[in-house]
Amino acid sequence: MPKEKARHEITTVAPKADRIENIKNLLKNPINHEDFTYPASHGSETKALPVIYMDIDMLIHNGANRRIKNIVRAHENISDDPKEYKSKVVANQENVSMQNLFHKAFIDRAQETPSNVTLTVYEEIKNSKQQTITLIIDLEGVVIDGNRRLSCFREFSNTLSWTKNIKCAVLPTASSDSSNLARDIEIDLHSKVETRMNYGYYENLDAINELKQEGLTFQQIGEMLNKKEKEVEQDYEEYQASKRVLSFRKKYAFDDGEGGEFKDNDIARLDRNQIQFDIKRLNEVQNSSIDTDSKKLRALVIQTVSWGNAEGQKIGGDTNKFFGNIEEIEEAVKDITKKKNSKDALKEIEAILKKNKENENMDLVNELNQKIKSGVDQLKEKSKTKKKKDFTLKQIKAANSKLEGLKITADTYKKSDRVAAETNIKNIKKNINKILKEIEQFHDK
Repeated sequence: MPKEKARHEITTVAPKADRIENIKNLLKNPINHEDFTYPASHGSETKALPVIYMDIDMLIHNGANRRIKNIVRAHENISDDPKEYKSKVVANQENVSMQNLFHKAFIDRAQETPSNVTLTVYEEIKNSKQQTITLIIDLEGVVIDGNRRLSCFREFSNTLSWTKNIKCAVLPTASSDSSNLARDIEIDLHSKVETRMNYGYYENLDAINELKQEGLTFQQIGEMLNKKEKEVEQDYEEYQASKRVLSFRKKYAFDDGEGGEFKDNDIARLDRNQIQFDIKRLNEVQNSSIDTDSKKLRALVIQTVSWGNAEGQKIGGDTNKFFGNIEEIEEAVKDITKKKNSKDALKEIEAILKKNKENENMDLVNELNQKIKSGVDQLKEKSKTKKKKDFTLKQIKAANSKLEGLKITADTYKKSDRVAAETNIKNIKKNINKILKEIEQFHDK
């Protein structure tokens, strides 16, 4: 089902000083308290947070929320440098235009759900008669956990009267302070079994990159994300592979199907393409011990087929499984380009990609991908035939060996025991017939 676009428009953002004063007054008489467990990096303590009812207009979205970073980056054409995001987005999160962008992004994300959950946050709130989950906010009215819900409350405010006043548990900190509590709470959501499925592939890679940029080791990141050090290292490598895909797309892609040029850091487009397993295969090639020219050719072909399959004509079948035949793919490409070495074949593929961009359609990439798929299928059939021939040769050798045994046995037994010789000959002929039948059955498959 296609996603619904956000219709609500935020017209004003309550000044920070007003929000702080409002929360300060409400905290004098909280309605109750709710237990909240701090992340491991802050002691893993469970504390009772005061709960208050907040006017929805006194709440703002968190610009640092990782769930929407890729959408915002694509919209604002911002790189993956955490410092640039903080200076251009987080520092301007009080702006009406930025809050509207956040709202639209969270409405988009609210209509997504992991495979083990049937109801999206959007559908749940749309049909709800009351608030079911308390939002977690800081002392400045910034929502730390519950941004998708806040966007849905606003979206349905005209039809759901209860969305005017929102129940919020208040952290004893501001997201702008130096403790990093707000950031670490969100990181913690990536690691908890009950919530980590809510985060996408690229969001997890982004979290690892950001923490790495801050100087944390893979071991420290693993402890924060409840992952093994080796897993974190592999994720970071896949993050680098995703960057290579972005460079490839920026160089050769011409349109995203919605009339837009491919942006420098358009992770959102990769997310729509669903190519995370292709990125894993690309990373495997980068880490392989093959020669440099073969590595470059294989990497380029993976990205070409992946792009064409996502935004052009599908090759059919699972690309992840298809890329498992990377040796045959390289051989097929050499056959198609009529080039014996990887370096020359690479130049031919690059020429096709450049011409494809000039034409501003996917025809040449689609044609190339279909040829590669057909070439791989033919190589598989040749390999299958070779295996049959090898099997046949092996069986014939075995039959000949038995025939030799037949001759020797007959000569031996003719001099001593004729009955025993005849029995032995009969058994050998039976074995030979069995071998020949196996050959016949194999070739009939």
